[in-house]
Amino acid sequence: MKMCLMPAEARKSDFKKFYYLPENALGTRTRVYPFELKINAGARYVILKLTGETDWVFCDEMALIEGDGKSEDYNQAYKKAGISIPMKGLIIQPRLPELAFMSNIPAPQRFNVEDMRDKEERKKAASLVIELPEPVRLANVKECVSIKRGDQKYVRYTIPLKNLNSPTVYLAAGTVKDSYGTAYIYALSGDQKQPETSLPVRMVTAPLLEPFKRLHISLAWMSEGQAMNWPDFFTNWRKLGFNCVSTFPRYWNPDNYKDFAKFVENAHERNFKVIMNESPIHYMGEKQKAGSEIFCRHSDGEKRRNFCPSYRGTFFIAEMNRIARCVEMSRPDFVFFDIECWHNAFSTAPKCSRCIERQKKSGKNMEEYLYDCGSELMRELKAEIARGAAAAKINMPAVGCYDRQPLIPTYAINLFQRDYPKFIDMAQPSLYVGGRVREVHENIRANHKLMKNKQIIPWLTSGCYGEFDSYKIEFMVLEAFLNGAGGITYFEWINFTDSPLDFYYHVKALASLQPYEDLVADGEISELKGSNPDLTYSAIKKGNEMLLLVGNYSRGKPSTTIKLPFKPNVIKDLRENKIYEAVGETLTFMVEPENIRLFYFKGM
Repeated sequence: MKMCLMPAEARKSDFKKFYYLPENALGTRTRVYPFELKINAGARYVILKLTGETDWVFCDEMALIEGDGKSEDYNQAYKKAGISIPMKGLIIQPRLPELAFMSNIPAPQRFNVEDMRDKEERKKAASLVIELPEPVRLANVKECVSIKRGDQKYVRYTIPLKNLNSPTVYLAAGTVKDSYGTAYIYALSGDQKQPETSLPVRMVTAPLLEPFKRLHISLAWMSEGQAMNWPDFFTNWRKLGFNCVSTFPRYWNPDNYKDFAKFVENAHERNFKVIMNESPIHYMGEKQKAGSEIFCRHSDGEKRRNFCPSYRGTFFIAEMNRIARCVEMSRPDFVFFDIECWHNAFSTAPKCSRCIERQKKSGKNMEEYLYDCGSELMRELKAEIARGAAAAKINMPAVGCYDRQPLIPTYAINLFQRDYPKFIDMAQPSLYVGGRVREVHENIRANHKLMKNKQIIPWLTSGCYGEFDSYKIEFMVLEAFLNGAGGITYFEWINFTDSPLDFYYHVKALASLQPYEDLVADGEISELKGSNPDLTYSAIKKGNEMLLLVGNYSRGKPSTTIKLPFKPNVIKDLRENKIYEAVGETLTFMVEPENIRLFYFKGM
């Protein structure tokens, strides 16, 4: 399927699977683009089912073109049991075709809601019904009844749907056993049962973790409310390996202030770091209408909503004061900025009377002037963070900014070399790569070479810009840390609610690295390579210790031989938890397609 990207991710466009279509390319607010879906199957009838990653999906026209004849075995991959696609009623089901539980940690699960009822039926109250085989259960829903399905004991939960919003349930488990059977999910319209979905129940057990002391582990785009709704949040957050919590103080108000401030206090008492998640300038424009003084003054007189990089008036001053107040309220250890206002600045500023006037006074050309505006903004923001920290009597928080990195130093009107380390303390590359693990390897490795340090906290994701198999999260986390990252963060919480397996594979990666946290934090990135060029090699070394990660992401030949930098007396396969005898300084092993091997070596 195709994904349309936002401006901040435009460089990921390949016009095969990922597209960036500038909204202003034709000078209008709408446009049409002919996407082409290549389906390797012969068919008489085609059903196209769209399940959006966002709230808006539009499909105007679809054409089927007859292809060339193929061999008899052409359709073998499609000769399997079909799936049911209900065409009416109220349909509720998870995005993935199984219901996964972690035996030792309750984890969130959301459902897709498709309302295809007729007009009269839509007036009826709706409920979600989940029937689970004992002893699996929902941790955050108390009202339930015991039932039987055949000879097996089940528990039925009925959850009212308010405005058809998908509820978030927390899947939990009792005792661990090999098979739990089947879960059943359906809706009620009034008291009328709607089409039912049956799903196999899968059980995994997350490895136990101790708190990380040196590596940053966060899910920075997660609200206070989402955290507070998680049963026994701080205990379970620690089990998942996170050592930070996120806050959005720009949305604090008299109704939630005490609860959210208490949440921050509780986090600090439990030795969690606090992230202030902030989108300055965006927030300034939320209530402003087109033509407001904060937007560019276009010579044609048309009122548009293009943020003016030269504006420093009343609303800008208020915005800077707001940043200081948010720091004072939330008492953060980190401030992560997300500023995506200026992608059109180079086309709008030359038409803005305010920008033209300031540019002429600067004596610089428009390009250099706009880069000055970008650095000026970052300088102002850092000053306000310092002012808020002083008022709160806390240390100066570390500052990051979304997608700023030396590998791609130009981000709209910001240049990385001007902002780091004066105004920001780290690189934060955006790696929403749809499960393409090698891109994580290449980006972090290249940024580390340029920075020559590990002040890199990439934004990873479990589903933004394309859902992918959960197991790849483990690979991406390992690639980040073994190529020079000093931490990881994620966008966003809701992407983790497709399946608890997203959290499980995140924990699995961290559990492999935790005993070697100091080696990851202090070790040097090695250029170690093996004999097989189809594989991806990552190594980190300190003294006579080394971690080696080898991935077969392109489904290449599995065998490789590596000459080690020292003769080990300990060789441990960290994913299999096996210790091998030392066999000299050369090691030959297999890496199966779509898999990895992770080794720890210790020399004499």
